[in-house]
Formats: sequence, C-alpha cells, structure tokens
Amino acid sequence: MLIDYVKDCIGALDGTHVKALVGEGGGDAHRSRKGDNTWNNLVVVSLDSMITYLNVGWEESAHDMTVLRDSLLQPKYNFPHPPPGKYYLVDFAYPNTVGYLAAYVGDETRRHLQQFRKFGPPKGVKERFNHRHSSLRMTVERTFGILKSRWRILADR
Repeated sequence: MLIDYVKDCIGALDGTHVKALVGEGGGDAHRSRKGDNTWNNLVVVSLDSMITYLNVGWEESAHDMTVLRDSLLQPKYNFPHPPPGKYYLVDFAYPNTVGYLAAYVGDETRRHLQQFRKFGPPKGVKERFNHRHSSLRMTVERTFGILKSRWRILADR
C-alpha cells in the first residue's frame, strides 16, 4: 500500500493563486503574467484532504518559499509545525529540510505523475520514490481542484 512508504507523513503543502481585488497602489506586485491581480496562498492539507492551515493574501509575485518562511517565523500565524519524526510532502519549490520532504531532483530523474504516464513506469529507486511522493502530494492539488470547482470565484484566473 502506498501509505506504507510515507507512514510518518502528516500532509502536503503548496501555494495556490486566486484572483484578487487589490486596492490602489498594490496592483503591480499582485499582477500575474496573464494580467490579472492574484493572491498567492499557502495551504497545508492532510492526507485525507482536510485543510489544516491557510495563509492568505500574499502578492502574486511572492515565491511559495517566501510565504512558507514567513508562516514559519511569525508566531501570529500559528503554523502547524510537524512533530519530531513527522513531515509534510512538498514540491520542488521548497527545500528538503527536517519536517519537509521533497522529491529527488536532477540527473534526469522524473518526478511528476505526467512524466510517468507519458514515458512509462518508474525506473530505479529514486523514480519509484518520486512516483509515490507525487501520487500522495497530489492530495493538495486535488483539494485545490475541488475548492476551485465548487466555488468558481476561486478559479476565475
């Protein structure tokens, strides 16, 4: 079973963008490459698709790691740090650090489910790990999809 490979995983985190109404003077930092104003939001999701943390309202231009770093450093945000021995799955925008597990990168190692679908099953230990990692990390992407399909205003980019 897939969960056996990540038994100490408590969820996944990622950033997502939603369309925003921005006051005067704040537009450029919030403007996406498509010309819309958006907010970058950090979302932590448990493996059963429950949102356990949300940091809303960052300018579109803020890197996902910047939003996470601020969430970690500002006590007022009450970020749910992983307990010792536990971790969140993260994508390649975040570093591999204690409590945050990213996929293997580099040396032509595939890391996205689409790559495995297109070019065949995983080969080797790193690709098998990445396939499992990506499969479980999709929990956060599926949760975004559900929210954005249920409340169209979130998806209107």
